[in-house]
Amino acid sequence: MRCSSAVRNNGAALAQASIEADALALDDPAQEGVLRAQKLVISVRPDPRDAASFQVAADATALTLARPVRSFESFGQEISALRAAIVLEHGTSLMAPSDPLEAWRGAGGKARFEALSLHWGALEATGQGEASIDEARRLAGRLELTIPNPSAALAAFAESPSLTPNIRSTVRALSVGYAITGDDVLFDIDARDGTLYIEALPVRELAPLY
Repeated sequence: MRCSSAVRNNGAALAQASIEADALALDDPAQEGVLRAQKLVISVRPDPRDAASFQVAADATALTLARPVRSFESFGQEISALRAAIVLEHGTSLMAPSDPLEAWRGAGGKARFEALSLHWGALEATGQGEASIDEARRLAGRLELTIPNPSAALAAFAESPSLTPNIRSTVRALSVGYAITGDDVLFDIDARDGTLYIEALPVRELAPLY
């Protein structure tokens, strides 16, 4: 693995920080699997519109997930490309010495996805949205994805083993419908009250993030 980083300050304040890695491998001894990326570039800088927030740009190529993602197992573990432009609102609270995620949540912290591009198995999408953590430390937020070939993505999603029979039948019917029309589609993905929804269909319960 090759890894390089750079930090530039403006007086006592951060001006920009970046990290670039080739052939990255991250192994958590407490979990199965290894997260790998052929190339990963992340840069962070203060948001000029809000002194308490940070702008984050992330670009990953040939990303291999450590484990399948529950309810999305049929997309596989290989993400060809992932690019995101994110604003971390109240990002300075993440510097708290104890429980930084709780400090961020308590401050009203939110990750705002201003741009997102994803190629993951049968799913190719662009989108935007926001995410935060609720009081039970579960994911909360909403993501809007524009999918140019929804039929293929829905057909793959329908094969995920954790779906209930009713949801599987609904997703398969949607896949057939979009195969006929050939239309692009805007999908809403919501996480609220401990449940993940896709187009208002409850997909699974959400556990605390930590």
